[in-house]
Amino acid sequence: MKVGAPHFQAAVHFRRFLDDKEFHSPSDFHRDLVVSMGKHAPSLSAVWMAFYGARLLPLETLLFMRERYGFKMTWRDALPTRNTEGVDLKRNQLSLPGMREIKR
Repeated sequence: MKVGAPHFQAAVHFRRFLDDKEFHSPSDFHRDLVVSMGKHAPSLSAVWMAFYGARLLPLETLLFMRERYGFKMTWRDALPTRNTEGVDLKRNQLSLPGMREIKR
């Protein structure tokens, strides 16, 4: 079974942010975070997982992105995908390009 993207909307916003700020990959963005945030920067895998929608970036990182870059995302975009009964899905049928690289 493929890894799903429960945070699909957050990943779309994050990908758009990377394109707008001309980061070539999440690794480039992670380097900027390490330089700016130091030991408080999230791990490289956390940035890549946010890129694929498998998880959200930590709150400190989102606040840093908002302060430094003007990143905008509503709280509704951070909610996981839900099924028709309203139950949060950990694994769903949505996938973003490149999800085959993630192994669990």
